[in-house]
Amino acid sequence: MNLTSPPPTEKVEAPQPAQTSNFIPPLLLVLAAYPTWLALTTTPALLVAPVGVFAYWLSMRRKLFFVAGLLMALCAFKPEWLPFLALPGFIFGGLQFAGGFAIAAAATFFGAQAMHLPLDWSIIAGNTPEVATHTYQNFAAMLALILGDSTPNLQIGTLACYAMAIVSSTELWWRTHHLVDSDHKFLKKCAATTIIMLTTSIHTTIQDYVVLVPVLVWLWQATADDINDNGGLVRKVIIAYPIFSWLYFGAQAAMASLSLPVYFVWGVVLSVCLLPTLDVETNKILTARFKAQNSG
Repeated sequence: MNLTSPPPTEKVEAPQPAQTSNFIPPLLLVLAAYPTWLALTTTPALLVAPVGVFAYWLSMRRKLFFVAGLLMALCAFKPEWLPFLALPGFIFGGLQFAGGFAIAAAATFFGAQAMHLPLDWSIIAGNTPEVATHTYQNFAAMLALILGDSTPNLQIGTLACYAMAIVSSTELWWRTHHLVDSDHKFLKKCAATTIIMLTTSIHTTIQDYVVLVPVLVWLWQATADDINDNGGLVRKVIIAYPIFSWLYFGAQAAMASLSLPVYFVWGVVLSVCLLPTLDVETNKILTARFKAQNSG
């Protein structure tokens, strides 16, 4: 589950032994969460999502930008995820990523036409009246809980939050993009992007959180040497994931009409604990560069 280290074109902080800690315990922890069980029993095809996300970020880390662009074809099943995953690819991959992306887009379009399944991009606009907004696990559900499903401003607020989330996620990758990321920082940025994507996308269901399986394992490893600070808080929030997911399942079994955006709240808490650690990682990289320049 570990990603490879960046190429030695620039000196970065030396990997710590904790970085290669055993991934089995956090993997079992995340697999034990209710969304994994729900996806396995109801929509097993959705299991391609965590595999696709794992392959995409791994390709990005190994600088296989053309391959990463090809993997964007998977977003045909969840088009609202496309901006969050594609923009980092364009920032770092340039023409290589664009070439793979173009081939993926063409293959997806003509494949859908051949199977007489025209792409319905209206999903991005939130045109799914058969599903009540408050049943989702995202910002839209929280807003619907406060304002009600029939409020005219609900869609406007949801789309505004979605747009701001895309900008914020892109900024994570654009800021200091001229620096070579350490393994820790890259893993944390992958996790932050995926969490922001889930909590702000238009139609995020409980099953969609299965995409966090590889991401949370990476995040656990990235905080291995920071457990006494924010990293410890991040790990506690990850440990709470399977616990609260089954508690919420039990509550829904007892009260069938219960629908609360608990996964959204959990995602926000994890983001609040995670985002400050990115600045810490940036400072480590800059300090390592400064020391390397002085020693040279």
